[in-house]
Formats: sequence, structure tokens, C-alpha cells
Amino acid sequence: MAQLQIEQWRQPQQKLINQFYKTHQQNVSCHRADDIYFMRDTESENDTIVAVTFIRKLTTSSEHLHLLRSLFVSPTFRNKGLAKQLIQYILQDQHVPLTVICEPKLTALYLSVGFTLSDASDCSDSDYLTKFIKQNYHILKYNHGSNT
Repeated sequence: MAQLQIEQWRQPQQKLINQFYKTHQQNVSCHRADDIYFMRDTESENDTIVAVTFIRKLTTSSEHLHLLRSLFVSPTFRNKGLAKQLIQYILQDQHVPLTVICEPKLTALYLSVGFTLSDASDCSDSDYLTKFIKQNYHILKYNHGSNT
């Protein structure tokens, strides 16, 4: 069985994480300013990255969001609870509200760790979030202290 370790990326280097996304045909990339979290297999030859997500701070003229973005688990490591573990790791030290934009099939995962589903009226003052609702994505929010 693999020995897995979760870490926050401590260096302003995102190339390795972006290569992970690219290897798995994910059209996403993280930036230097993102808070990157990843899980790696410490028993593999190269400490293989097996799961990644990041928090991107987004500021528009009307809002300031912390978006939990692009959670991806390597196909060979799926259905083992790793996504949930990674999210729980992030939430244990979060002191700002987080927002997730996800496909409806992933809603149960986020609800299981304390996010709450937002409806269109909750997001009506956010042009950024409203455009995703119109595309049938779900918006979920986590407020430290009120969700636990």
C-alpha cells in the first residue's frame, strides 16, 4: 500500500504542479500567488504527486473571494478518500471563507466536509459566480467556524 503525505507547497514554484495537471490532460494551471496543496506517494521512486488543489484569491470590483480550485486526483488513486482527506487538511487551518465552483456530481463530496450549497440568490451580487450558475455549476461555501 502506498504511503501518502499531504503538504502545502512552500516554495513559489508551481511548474511541478502544472506538469501534474498537464500529464493528466487537465486544462488548468496554478500561479505563484496561489496556495497550493498536494498529496504525494512517499514510497514511489520520485515521491509521485497523486492529488492537487489550490486556493486562488480573486478580487473584482465588487468582491473578494478565496476559491478552492481544480481538485484533481490521479486516476490510479481514486475512490480511496484522498480528495476528502486533502480538503479536510486544507480546512483545518482556514480562517477565511472558501468558495468552490464544481460540477453537480461533486457536490456531495464538498457537503460531506462542511461546505454549504449556495443558490442563485446567494450569489446574485457576484457576476463572477452567477456566470457559473448559468452554466449549471454548483457554488458551495465554507465559512470557518460556522460549518463545523
